[in-house]
Amino acid sequence: MDEQVVASHIAQIIGTLAAGFVFLAKYREVLGFIWQLFLLAAKPFQCFWRWIKLARKLEACQAKSEQRFDSIEKSIKDLTLFVKEKLSPNGGSSPVDAIKRIENRQIASDARQAALLNDANDGIFYCDVNGRNSWVNRTYARFLGCGTNELLGLGWKKFIHTDELKRYHQVWSEAFADGCEFEDFVTFYDVENKPIKLKIAANAIQNEKGETVSYIGQVIKV
Repeated sequence: MDEQVVASHIAQIIGTLAAGFVFLAKYREVLGFIWQLFLLAAKPFQCFWRWIKLARKLEACQAKSEQRFDSIEKSIKDLTLFVKEKLSPNGGSSPVDAIKRIENRQIASDARQAALLNDANDGIFYCDVNGRNSWVNRTYARFLGCGTNELLGLGWKKFIHTDELKRYHQVWSEAFADGCEFEDFVTFYDVENKPIKLKIAANAIQNEKGETVSYIGQVIKV
């Protein structure tokens, strides 16, 4: 009797599964249509979720930009305070006093300009005709993961491999011979020896005789 009951249950299960397969085969187009309706109904929710992700990303970018501007503003205030402390007030009326005031204002102006350039989006450097850097901004150093002092003088050369350095030196020499600006893509290697391609765009600074005496350059991460 038990075996008959078990066999009956198995037969019922098999019959139910067979009926389900027949139903799916018979109404597959209807089920497909219902599935398409479900996908269409889900579209607004997908769009809403993407909008939320985009809004969060924009908020993060805005917060980062605000932090950068706060950093620039702090640098300007610190440098202005430094200049005020180091340069004694000079209110005399003699030519020497007038020249001193002009020099002090120029120093303060240069300090503010350096603070603004320090955190620019692109790297910036000043160098002589032999490629010796006299100043680089923090962005240039961040590209390579080093400090700004490491890029002063000819320190930047240690971040370029020998063959690439020879090629870059040739481009530089030809530009200097013509006394003009130049652009070139150079493969640097950061402190972890990972390659990073940077675009170097340099403009010549000339004296009153039209001779190139130095360069101001821009470093753009490709």
